Amino acid sequence: EGKLYYFMSDLEPSPKYVVDLVDGVSVREEPNAKKGAYCFTIFSSSKEWTFACENSKEQEAWMQALVEAGMDMVEDKVSNFTEKSIHEFTSIDIDGNEVSLSKYKDTVCLIVNVASK
Repeated sequence: EGKLYYFMSDLEPSPKYVVDLVDGVSVREEPNAKKGAYCFTIFSSSKEWTFACENSKEQEAWMQALVEAGMDMVEDKVSNFTEKSIHEFTSIDIDGNEVSLSKYKDTVCLIVNVASK
């Protein structure tokens, strides 16, 4: 009998929500979060709760803990891109600034994913 207790703050005496971790309750990374937001959603056939984390490491830790507690992980398939060229995307530079890749049009580019767990 797993349960997730959600408190509004550390000082609250009782939880605002109690989510039963029963069959049919799943977790997914929130696909509609804005850039730089680290969100995940817990959902069932009747309710959804979306949570925000301070960073991707914290988000990953929460989602892993929920899966280990018995939730199903739902992976969204990335198939709704409207971009047809790499130059239509943006990226974040080393200083945290958003950069349009159209800046590199007519330039040979090597794109490397340097993300790590």
